[in-house]
Amino acid sequence: IVSASILAAGDVMFHTPQIKGAYNAESGTFDFKESFSRVKNIVEKADLALVNYETVAAGVDRGFNGYPNFNSPIETIEALSYAGFDVLSTANNHCLDQGKAGAVSTIEAIKNYGLENIGTYYGENNKILIKEVNDIKIGLLSYTYGCNGMEFSLSEDELNSMVNIIDEERIKSDIEKAVDMGSDLVVVFIHWGNEYQREPSEAQLELGRKMVEWGANIVFGSHPHVIQRPEIIKHNGKDNFIIYSLGNFLSNQRRETINNKYTEDGIMVTVNVEKDFAKNETTIKDIIYTPTWVY
Repeated sequence: IVSASILAAGDVMFHTPQIKGAYNAESGTFDFKESFSRVKNIVEKADLALVNYETVAAGVDRGFNGYPNFNSPIETIEALSYAGFDVLSTANNHCLDQGKAGAVSTIEAIKNYGLENIGTYYGENNKILIKEVNDIKIGLLSYTYGCNGMEFSLSEDELNSMVNIIDEERIKSDIEKAVDMGSDLVVVFIHWGNEYQREPSEAQLELGRKMVEWGANIVFGSHPHVIQRPEIIKHNGKDNFIIYSLGNFLSNQRRETINNKYTEDGIMVTVNVEKDFAKNETTIKDIIYTPTWVY
């Protein structure tokens, strides 16, 4: 019997005040590591750590920017690596904020820092990422409901191959493919639901259940910017886990800026799983919630 821990955290956004706050005028460089110093010890402990990178790193020549069309310094990715994250989910409504070039340079920057990404794809990075952790094969998938109308910046073929837009047929076939490729567990990171609503929508509840029926074991939701409840769904005698929204992990959304205190809160979820080789079965053993607050 072997075990592994999978940690996920929610939306990471870099609004303009955060970019300014990380700038060192003397050296002309950015350093975002301080933002993650208090969570690093928890993230690092996990065997596999995932987070939603809700911005792009399109390079300095496009100018750095927060909302509405994000472009963040590559040092933001360096800081996530420092914090202990392994895989960044890049399918979200801001992934095309700087068009095709921004999506591509983000993937390249993630790779350059030794991390991997899921949800947006280019060149060699594979649609279905399987991470082997302590002899447990974990299939990782990521999807978004849309890209803020920036879909037009890609041709139809490019959009199809580069961004995982939520489509039931696609998700079902990807989950099945991940299982066929030998995944002991399938994890889906999904950008869905309604912003600032503290309850999941009917559409989230319905799609969540369908994904479990198709073979997903763990679903991490993002996008609402506030925490939404978790639940265990039994299927084929096994417990499967969904958290509809992990809330904000890091952003400048708070009571003072958008009059909503719930956007200051996030939750890190650690799912401990166990594989029994005799039964060839992988199960969720235990779930740990670590609440976070943005200071």
